[in-house]
Amino acid sequence: MGSARFWRTDRTANYGPSNGPARNQINTDLITTHWDDLLRVAGSLAAGAVQASELLRVLQGSGRPTPLGRYWREYQLTRPALSASTTII
Repeated sequence: MGSARFWRTDRTANYGPSNGPARNQINTDLITTHWDDLLRVAGSLAAGAVQASELLRVLQGSGRPTPLGRYWREYQLTRPALSASTTII
């Protein structure tokens, strides 16, 4: 596993063998609060209204993520967590 970080959505949930490695918690409140913004970003990418390289530049600001960049990062953390949970189950 090396330097891999594992994330969980619920600090009190029992993840079985993953309890140890999954120490970091995803901020689901941040995701749900800004879900409309995240959908607009995804829609813009899907429609080709913005290129991924442009979007990354905007989301990262000048080395410090913008608020939308922080929301997007938090959402992206759920993807491997969901994938791993279906693999383990």
